[in-house]
Amino acid sequence: MTRFIIVTIILCAVNISCQSPSDEISKAFKTVDNSLQKSSAHIDSANTALLKSIDNNLTGSIKEDADSLTTYIQITKKELEDYSTRKYPSKNGEPPALEDLETSNKIMIENGKAAVLFSKLKGFNQRALHCSVPKKTQTEIEKIFGDDFFKNSDEFNTLYFKNTPTVAALTMLSSFENKIKNIQNILLTFVSLNPPID
Repeated sequence: MTRFIIVTIILCAVNISCQSPSDEISKAFKTVDNSLQKSSAHIDSANTALLKSIDNNLTGSIKEDADSLTTYIQITKKELEDYSTRKYPSKNGEPPALEDLETSNKIMIENGKAAVLFSKLKGFNQRALHCSVPKKTQTEIEKIFGDDFFKNSDEFNTLYFKNTPTVAALTMLSSFENKIKNIQNILLTFVSLNPPID
């Protein structure tokens, strides 16, 4: 799912209602989130297979960086879900709606999680671009987040997390996780096709 489509859904969700998106918008986010998580799982499997077939310092550092960042994202997602579920419990035993606008503001903006995430994503992306790979591979990596993504942390906070329904914030985090795994896959694929000469 492209950044444009996800951002469009977020803007629609925020503008539809003062307090929560419609059921249709909420379902759309959950569908996108499920799709992203399935995609990430497939990439994970591919990355695991690549890691088994190659062994050098570059792949070790790539894995450590990607694992650390995805762990941070998973922890953040859990915080969002827990806070939203606690503050806005479901009725009649239904799954949590995760539609409130308070949770993302509280966890991501007020608690500074978005700023930390931006810094971690930027650092990961920069380290990936500084790996010893040809320009063609660097260009592939640059396309994952896009040209303007890391220009301004305040814009990042506002665009993705300010007044954003919890379900949308979770979807954005899944999107970032997917991008991390894609970058890891690009680098691992390059190393597998270009093993170091002893």
